[in-house]
Amino acid sequence: MRLPARPLCLALSIAAAAVAACSVPTGPHSGALAVLISAPNGVVPAVSVHGPGGFTKSLTASATLPGLATGTYTVTAAPVTIADSIAGSIFVGTISGTPVSVVRSKTPDTVVVSYGLRPGTGALWVATFGGFSSIAEYLSEQLGKQQTDLPATSVAAQGVFGATFDAAGNLWVPLFTSNAVEEFTAAQLSAANGSSTPPSPAVTLIANAGSLNSPAALAFDANGNLWVTNVAMGANTVVEYSASQILTDGSPIPAVTIGSASGSLNQPFGIAFDAGGNLWIGNDDGQSTVVEFTASQLAQSGTPVPVVTITPAPAVFLEPQGMAFDSHGGLWIASGFTNTIVELSASQLTTTSAPDPAVFLTASSGSLDDPAGVAFDNSGDLWVSNFQGNASIVEFSKGQLASSGHPQPTVRVSSLNGPIGIAFNPHAASLPLKP
Repeated sequence: MRLPARPLCLALSIAAAAVAACSVPTGPHSGALAVLISAPNGVVPAVSVHGPGGFTKSLTASATLPGLATGTYTVTAAPVTIADSIAGSIFVGTISGTPVSVVRSKTPDTVVVSYGLRPGTGALWVATFGGFSSIAEYLSEQLGKQQTDLPATSVAAQGVFGATFDAAGNLWVPLFTSNAVEEFTAAQLSAANGSSTPPSPAVTLIANAGSLNSPAALAFDANGNLWVTNVAMGANTVVEYSASQILTDGSPIPAVTIGSASGSLNQPFGIAFDAGGNLWIGNDDGQSTVVEFTASQLAQSGTPVPVVTITPAPAVFLEPQGMAFDSHGGLWIASGFTNTIVELSASQLTTTSAPDPAVFLTASSGSLDDPAGVAFDNSGDLWVSNFQGNASIVEFSKGQLASSGHPQPTVRVSSLNGPIGIAFNPHAASLPLKP
């Protein structure tokens, strides 16, 4: 659960006074370094100091390090995650004064580390594709209630169709109607809270010769490269923008373009990486297949033949859209056409086949109404976006996912206008790569 704002647990002025009182060793080539650390209550800092001769020191609170060899020292602060049953909150350290040159002196050199909440974490983000397209944030504490209506934060983005986060907590969205992809930084997500003026995207990627054609879903691989599905009829491609290509605005030619081999891609929509870095794609039209491309097949452009092609059993996952892997390697698929959610177990994903799903969830009293997006929280509960009709976000508990049936959701987020893509920030650590 997101921690409320609290005064910093450390008074820097007191620490500074203590530092001034410290004596510095009198050796001919020694100095001292004061590291002043502040953090909200409940957050245990993870600070490291590195210096000459392989010197390393780990700190969780302010300290003065005496007897240091003179030279350059670098201070780093690792992110700290506060656990939550739905989505954890990440705290990051802002550092001033590093690197620092330690010299022989009666007064220690000083570096200041201040921990604060990374904006956008501890929440589920929902893309709404309706009359007023936006990305809305629902905090963990909101999602713990039976009924939730108003988001904590909302960022306007016309034609937005999905959402995903990179490793630094920046939000990326595909713009279905304008053939573009936009990034909003974590800092912008904080500024958007309560603002009447939506932030301008930090980065906008626009189409180059059809490279983006009704982009529908996004996913990052382990190397920070961004993959995009193009769902427009006839496009039939999945493209990759390298980590370096997404740093600035532009219309770059994708680093990799995967095309269709004999119908292997047919309006590709859903996208998810498994634990081995293999890419799974759901085809929204035609045979409604789910296909796998191995990590090696993704290394260069081409029309590779999928290693695995899953063909649906009758009336099962027709027009697959949202897809997500669970912690056991099972692939969960939303079928808007049939109002169902199905699981293909890890063993069912090893060979080309047309298996009956391991779990088959059907609608009950509007619980599933054109389901489009799926995402797992830290407890293994499944969250689903219902795009039309009874437009809402619903949660099915881990226990309800153990067998087929038509369970009633344990949580419902209502009063939404076309919720489609959803993503937790951060995604559960027990899961494979981000869906």
